[in-house]
Amino acid sequence: MRALCEQSRTVKSLFRYLVLLSIALYAVWFIIPYFSAQLYSSDTYDALSWAGFGATFSFEILTVISYGFLAMFGVVSLGLIYFKNWARLGFSVLIAFSVLAPIIYGISVETEVESFLGQVITLVDGVLLALMYFSSISSEFDNSHNKRMQSDAAEPRR
Repeated sequence: MRALCEQSRTVKSLFRYLVLLSIALYAVWFIIPYFSAQLYSSDTYDALSWAGFGATFSFEILTVISYGFLAMFGVVSLGLIYFKNWARLGFSVLIAFSVLAPIIYGISVETEVESFLGQVITLVDGVLLALMYFSSISSEFDNSHNKRMQSDAAEPRR
């Protein structure tokens, strides 16, 4: 029994570290274009300028959508750290959005560093989804919902 508790704590810690890693990688991935422009030749910069060509919305609207996504991802990540059921659902919705987003964002052009980070983020998010739904962590989300329901039911009605 003690070994099972230790394993559960280890998986919970790993999950929390992965959530923190994911949000940190997303933040870095979002800000890299603002700092990397000076690192590339004019030809490379010209190629990168094609990013977003043919997009459904203007660059300004897509920027607002992107930073809105990052903000929501931060809130959802905080909920995941505390095993909130709404955060698990929110994370799943945000991942689905990120899979569908290229449809509205137009042509995608990235540097090798941005592409690498994007691949790592995809892997980390996949591991998080697997842990949230197919491991012992999934019961933590159910328990956090049940604990709230029990505490609500235990409070006297006025």
